Amino acid sequence: MPNLLKLQKPSPTLTKYASEIARLAPGPILDVPCGYARNARLMNSLGCSVVCLDSNVMALQAIFDDSYRLWPFTNFKQGIESAGSLMPILANLGKDSWPFGPGTFGAIINVHFHMESLYEYFDLSLRPGGFLYCETISGRGGNYLELPKAGELQHKLQRSFEFEVYKEKRTGPQSQDAVTVTLLGRKKTTAQAVMSEIKLANPQQDSMY
Repeated sequence: MPNLLKLQKPSPTLTKYASEIARLAPGPILDVPCGYARNARLMNSLGCSVVCLDSNVMALQAIFDDSYRLWPFTNFKQGIESAGSLMPILANLGKDSWPFGPGTFGAIINVHFHMESLYEYFDLSLRPGGFLYCETISGRGGNYLELPKAGELQHKLQRSFEFEVYKEKRTGPQSQDAVTVTLLGRKKTTAQAVMSEIKLANPQQDSMY
């Protein structure tokens, strides 16, 4: 395995919330797409079982390379020997159908890969109270062409998720209205979702009390 792979570290922003996600996620975690499993290994080192989905066979094979380490385990209370499992799945999300059923995961991690059609599947496969962590690619170069419009993700997800973190930063030409997004949300329970629907349908209701 090239030495470069061994220098990869998990997302610094995800690292800030990793302990909370590991402690409170009501089920296993999906890292999609996982790449060389840098973020999956972070969550695994905190005791989580992680499903690692990617279309890159070489990247998935790195999961089983004992010499491949992305983070010093001494930084965590739990070592890899006491952590959960890592399960690689080969799939091309641009061509293959979504392979998971309803309520499969307690958290989904989606870093540097924005595909609009995936968010409805994230909603489907997360359990109530489950976490959704998304971090889009940066706006460097022509990346803005792949990024969502301002407010797009918030509007798409607000009916099903309570946001603990939602940050947008404009990038690219002003006419493109593109933004980078970092978000951490929790899927609402049925009761919370019903109340959210009522508030969205009656936006002036809260001001009546």
